Amino acid sequence: MRNYTSLFQKLIYLLYKMDNKFGLFFKSRESWFSLFRKHGLLFVSCNGGNAQYYYPIYHKYFKYGSFDKIICKGYFEVPALFEHIKPILVEEFTPKLPPRTENKYLYDVINSTNSVCVTVRRGDYLDDRFKNKFYVCDINYFKAAIKKAKEVVQNPVFVFFSNDIEWVKRNISVDAPSFYESGTDPVWETMRLMYSCKHFIISNSTFAWWAQYLSRNTENKVVISPDHWFNIKIEGRSSLISDDFITIPCDYK
Repeated sequence: MRNYTSLFQKLIYLLYKMDNKFGLFFKSRESWFSLFRKHGLLFVSCNGGNAQYYYPIYHKYFKYGSFDKIICKGYFEVPALFEHIKPILVEEFTPKLPPRTENKYLYDVINSTNSVCVTVRRGDYLDDRFKNKFYVCDINYFKAAIKKAKEVVQNPVFVFFSNDIEWVKRNISVDAPSFYESGTDPVWETMRLMYSCKHFIISNSTFAWWAQYLSRNTENKVVISPDHWFNIKIEGRSSLISDDFITIPCDYK
């Protein structure tokens, strides 16, 4: 961030960091963020039910603004902020390298069937530092989601992706055709395999979310997701859970 901002933007940010430590100026962080936006900085963690608040800010200060340098820092997990450039994003997120030859059979399966991408996020979500906040999708979620997929997708073929694929093979059994990504592909190949599927069962993972968003199957795509994104109750629900998703109730941990 410091490599691209103007001198005045650097000064504002420095004062903000000092205020965080010593409490010299504003009492609320939002007062700082309001000042940031007036000078070409969008410095927020844009989550939860904030889409209606940040979307007009985006249009006012960025789409129609006139800044030499605009700096964005945050998660910005609000599709309304970038929906109008989706065709550009789809193109930009298309890998330049060709599909790996070792995945030819898996691509053939994905392209010739009603493939359902199932993303099982484990790893850091089970770490004591993150589990209370992020571990939403337990094994009961995936069992319920797979059952629902079998009801709404004709002749589904399940393709599993995970950062612990061996755990998936041992613990999630499906009485339907099932395939497994190796877990050793580079991230660009994994993403392409995922978004090549026709339907999706996603974890509360932005990687999984982007796979369904970049899907080329736009007419009859089924997306099944948990009914909340974090184990923190907020007003409304995360803007990442679209109204056309089929949601599965999950217990707050």
